Amino acid sequence: MKNLLLLFIILFGINLYAECSDVVCAIYCPNGVKKDENGCEVCACNPSSVTLYSGYRYSSVPDFILNPFFDNFESVTGHSFFVQTSFKNNNFAYIVELDYTNFSANNGYWNQDDKLPDYFILDVGYLNLGVNFSWFIPLNAKFELISSFGIGLGAVFGTMDKYDTNGERPNPKDFEKEDKLVPVFGHLLIAFGFQYEVHRINDKPLFIKFDMGFKDALFSSFAIGYGF
Repeated sequence: MKNLLLLFIILFGINLYAECSDVVCAIYCPNGVKKDENGCEVCACNPSSVTLYSGYRYSSVPDFILNPFFDNFESVTGHSFFVQTSFKNNNFAYIVELDYTNFSANNGYWNQDDKLPDYFILDVGYLNLGVNFSWFIPLNAKFELISSFGIGLGAVFGTMDKYDTNGERPNPKDFEKEDKLVPVFGHLLIAFGFQYEVHRINDKPLFIKFDMGFKDALFSSFAIGYGF
């Protein structure tokens, strides 16, 4: 009986060991080698913990946000260029972002309720520093869903001028100008998107990332990232 038990232990141990290959991959992984569901090492590195992104964001203030405040207004859009540094630990990352956004609208008359219309000129730059917190849901080795929440603060500069025209519509610059620009402005970000590893360069991942959400306005963004 003891011999049979010993034989079972030996064969069971051999089977457990046999689940992992004896082949050793000659690669260096600063964040460790990936393991499969059996705990065996595979010839691939864990995702990089630090990734640099550079991208573009298009923003639009939807009419349903302006409608409660204005009877007449011009559509407001924004164009952003940003850089991000992502510090990722497993499926969570905090991301430091620096971006510049230009918000603009066609020059035109805006009015609230039954008040006389005022003429607005809007061409505003927004330099912003923020921190985003992102959660990653891997669907396979290369494709991940992302949900993000972020906050930030920025400096506002440019032109946001109001001209009191008393309801008249001649050259608005003939009337009194009131500067409406706020010098400092905060933001809240909520976003959902995905990330895909498209290639590896010197065993470092190259990503593309798409996001949609809200940051001062509704937005969609595209970014390219490189891991270290």
